[in-house]
Amino acid sequence: GNDTFVIVAEKSGPLYVVRTLKSHLRDQPDQLATDINRTMLYIHQTFGVKVAGVWMMGVSAETQVILSPLIHSPLHFSGEEEHKDDWMRSSDSLHGKGVPNLINSTMLRAPQLRMLARVAAVITGMLALSAVLIGSGVEYVLHEAQKRIDTLEPKLVKLREREARLTTIQ
Repeated sequence: GNDTFVIVAEKSGPLYVVRTLKSHLRDQPDQLATDINRTMLYIHQTFGVKVAGVWMMGVSAETQVILSPLIHSPLHFSGEEEHKDDWMRSSDSLHGKGVPNLINSTMLRAPQLRMLARVAAVITGMLALSAVLIGSGVEYVLHEAQKRIDTLEPKLVKLREREARLTTIQ
C-alpha cells in the first residue's frame, strides 16, 4: 500500500517499536526519512538505545541516493527478492495480529503529561508565591497597626488619668 511498516528490535530479541508510517518511499521519501529519524529519536529518548542502522527492503537505486543523506543512521539496502519470503511472512504475521504500534498509550501520552506537569508546577509555584506575598502583606498591615496602637497607648493612659482626675473633682 502507501504505508511503510517499521519494526525496531535488537538482534538478541527485544522488540522496541512496531508501527506503520503513513509515508512511503515511492511517493514521499523526504517524509519517510523524517518519520524514520523521529522513530529513532523516540527509541533513543525512551529506551536509551541508539539505533545502529536502518535496513530497507526493495529500494530502487534512485531512492537509495535520495534517502542516504536524509536518514541519521547507517543505511543498508537489500533487494526485495533476497528476503521476500522471510520478511513478508514475519511482517504479515505481526500486522495480521492487529499490532500496528506497540507503543503503549502511556508512552504516547508522556509528552502531554510532561507538559501538564510543567504547567501544574508553574501554577503551584505562582500560588505559593502569591500566598507568601499575601501573608507578608497581612503581616505588614498587622505590624503597622500594632505600631499605631503602641504610639496611642501612652496618650490613652494620659487621657484615662485626666478623666479620673476630672471625675474626682466633680
